[in-house]
Amino acid sequence: MEEQVVFVCENTHILTYTIYLFTDVLFRPFVYPHPRAYILSNEEFLDAVTPIILGVNRSGKWLHEHYNPELDSKTYVLLSE
Repeated sequence: MEEQVVFVCENTHILTYTIYLFTDVLFRPFVYPHPRAYILSNEEFLDAVTPIILGVNRSGKWLHEHYNPELDSKTYVLLSE
């Protein structure tokens, strides 16, 4: 998959563990070759053109304010406790 996947969650433990499972466990026996950022401290990485898996420590409200399906090709996954 040559797209960006953005996980959004308020809980950093859930966010980190989900990205770990997604990239290290579910891809076996393959290795995920692209970069991953478990928790973003700066949202400017959302504009990166490379395929990357990102974790954003924000709420669902933030996602609804920043997601525009007509302009955004990223896949957003909202995680909740």
